[in-house]
Amino acid sequence: FAPYTPGQARPANMAQTTTIDGQTVDFIVRWERGTINRFLYSIAMLAPSDTDANSLNRDAWNGRVIFRFDGGVAIGRTQGSLSTSGSLYDVGLARGYAILYSSGTRTNTHYNLQLGGETALMVKERFIELYDVPLYTVAVGGSGGAIQQYVYAQNHPGLLDAAIPQYSYPDMVTQAVHVG
Repeated sequence: FAPYTPGQARPANMAQTTTIDGQTVDFIVRWERGTINRFLYSIAMLAPSDTDANSLNRDAWNGRVIFRFDGGVAIGRTQGSLSTSGSLYDVGLARGYAILYSSGTRTNTHYNLQLGGETALMVKERFIELYDVPLYTVAVGGSGGAIQQYVYAQNHPGLLDAAIPQYSYPDMVTQAVHVG
């Protein structure tokens, strides 16, 4: 990724991608970052025909969302930080997916799954307000990110339509006993 100002001349070495809908477009990404529920959030999607930095271009969006959940373990109350590789998940972006991400849905920021679920709902609502209701939202994440998918799908119907949990384990309490 390299900085690009919408409306300026495009670099000669700009990459192109072909989405799952068969569109071949310049690999320009609109990346919104902000704060929701005291955590940092990110919404990224292809925006190949942007001529204005404030444009909410949807030309290359395939109508689907990938919500990234990160694992790890933490006890504390911090705002966390955005993972560039998580927020700008290039494999998903290249295929036309919108990518949702929040430091509040990272179990290495905190391990409060009620707070994380509420934050996930707020991030998805922000996306819907800006763009539209997606055809579906698929979650991806490992370890604590896997547990979040199980819990959020159970506690918040409609938040996730599909889940790809990796490196699953039952829960923090039973794992901590063995580690201790």
